Amino acid sequence: MAAGVLHAARQRGLDVPQDLSIVGFDDTAIAAHIWPPLTTVRWPIISMARSAALKLVGDVIDPESDVDEPSMFLSTLVRRASVAPPRA
Repeated sequence: MAAGVLHAARQRGLDVPQDLSIVGFDDTAIAAHIWPPLTTVRWPIISMARSAALKLVGDVIDPESDVDEPSMFLSTLVRRASVAPPRA
């Protein structure tokens, strides 16, 4: 979606990040390879998927287990060139 916003901004003559800052989500592979490289939020997808799977099948695998999988995960802001500070 953010790459699409970047494309639409360029079509309308807007300069990113001078006229418009864009932040994406999930830090997909394209984020680092478009111009300008896209600032994104990265999630620990593998840990999240593991936790979800264990919540779904944990009782089937081990009914006696009291292991509580985390449901909150830290995100990371990956700073690239698609964001600028506000104009004065």
